[in-house]
Amino acid sequence: MIGLTQIRIVFLLVTPFLLPAKAETSLRQLVTENRINDALPQCRQVEANPGTDAEMQSLCAWVFLRAGKQQSGDKLLGLLQKTAKGPQTRLLTAYSLMQKKQLDAAKSILTDLSNEFKIGAIGCMVQETTAELYELQGQKDTAAFLYKQVLVEDSERGRAHWGVARFFLAKGDVPKAKEHLERVVRLWPKHVGSRYNMAVIALNENRYPDAAKWLVESYRLDKGDPGILEQMGVLFEKRGKMKEAIKFWQRAYAISKEPGLAKEKLTQYAPEAIARLAQKKDYEGAIDQLEQTPADKISKKEIRKAVLLRNMGKLEKSTAMLIGYVRKNPRDATAYRELGVNYLNDKSLKLAIAAFMKALQFEPGNGSNYAWVGFTLEGMGKYPDAKEAWKKAIELLSDPREIAKAQKRLQAVESHMSERRKIAREREESGDDDRDIEREIQGMDVFEGIDGIPKY
Repeated sequence: MIGLTQIRIVFLLVTPFLLPAKAETSLRQLVTENRINDALPQCRQVEANPGTDAEMQSLCAWVFLRAGKQQSGDKLLGLLQKTAKGPQTRLLTAYSLMQKKQLDAAKSILTDLSNEFKIGAIGCMVQETTAELYELQGQKDTAAFLYKQVLVEDSERGRAHWGVARFFLAKGDVPKAKEHLERVVRLWPKHVGSRYNMAVIALNENRYPDAAKWLVESYRLDKGDPGILEQMGVLFEKRGKMKEAIKFWQRAYAISKEPGLAKEKLTQYAPEAIARLAQKKDYEGAIDQLEQTPADKISKKEIRKAVLLRNMGKLEKSTAMLIGYVRKNPRDATAYRELGVNYLNDKSLKLAIAAFMKALQFEPGNGSNYAWVGFTLEGMGKYPDAKEAWKKAIELLSDPREIAKAQKRLQAVESHMSERRKIAREREESGDDDRDIEREIQGMDVFEGIDGIPKY
C-alpha cells in the first residue's frame, strides 16, 4: 500500500490573474492554464526585447518567477516598478520577495493589497498569494482557509483548488482531495502534480485502469520525473509484470540516486534488477546495484560481482576474487563452477576441469556441472568421457532449453568420435603409423565446431 506521505506536494505554481484584453491572447491562455513551460519561449522573446508594453512585461515576469527563473523575473519587474506601479506590480514584488525568503516584507505588501482589494480578480490573486506565503511559513490551516475563501468568490480558480487538494491530501482526506484534484485537471490540462496524485490515489484503491490513465498522462508531460517513473513501476508490480516494473525503477534511480521508493524496490528485487542490467550489458550499473544491496537481500555477492567483472573483460580480477572466495568457502559448488568458466575463457583447460570436478563433488545432482565437465573434456580431446558427461547432464537437467543444448553437444561428440574411428580405420588400412594419427589429432583446433564458450 502506498502511503499518502509519498504523495508529492508541489507549491510554486502559477496563479491565474486578470490581464487587460490587449495582452496576447495565446500567452494569457497558457498562464490561465498554468502551462509555464509552454509560455517560457514567448517570454524569452519579451525578455530580449521588452518594449514598452507593461501588460506583457507583467505577464512574463509572473511566468519567470513561477518557473523559478528569479533573475529574468526581477529584470522585468524592475522595468515595471519604474513605469507601472499598479496592484499587479506590487503583487509581483511581494511574490519576488517570497521567493527570496523575505517573508515579512512580502507580507506587509500583501496586507496592504488585501485591505484595498476585498473582492474581484485582483482580490482573489492577493488571497491566493497570501495563502502561498502562509504555506511557506508552515501554516497550512490558514493557507487552506484562504484558498477556500477564494473558491467562494470564484469556483473556477485552479490555483485555489490545487491548494485545497494538497491540504486534504496532507490530512489524509482522500475523497475531498479527489474532488478538488478533478477540478484542477480540468482547469489545468497540462498540470503534472494533480495527475500524479490522482494516479497514486487510484493505485492505493487498486483501480489499475484509472492509475494507468493518469500515469500515462503524467509521463507524457514529464518523461524525466523520477516520481512518475517510480509509480509506473508500482503499477506494473501490482499487475505482476516485474520486468517492466524494474525497468521503470532503474530509470527513476538513474535520474535521482537519493534514497526513495526506486532504491527501496530495487533492493527488494535486487537479483532481478541486477540480471536486467546484465542483460543490457550495463555491467557497471549492475555492480553498482550489487554493492548497494544489503547482504541479507542477495546471496553470494562476491561471486555475482566476479561474474560481472568477467563479462566486462576483467578476467584476471574476476579470477582472483573467485580464488579468494573458495579459500574462505572451500565447499561452495557455485564458486568452483564460475572459477572453471573463468579458466575456460583463459583456455586453461586443466585448471578448468579441476574446478568443475570440485563443483561436481559438492553438487553431484546439478546437471549444469556435468555439462561444464563435458564441454571441457571435449576441449581436451577426451570424447568418450565427454560423451558420458553429456549423457549425465541430459539426465539431470530440467530446463528444456538446456537439455536441447546438451543433446546437441552429445550428438556433436558422437559425430566426432565416429569421424575419429573412420580416420583410424583408413590409417590402418593404408598402413600409416598410429603416431601420425595422434599428431593430426593434436594439431586440430579442439574447439572447432563448438559454440563460443559461455561467459555467463
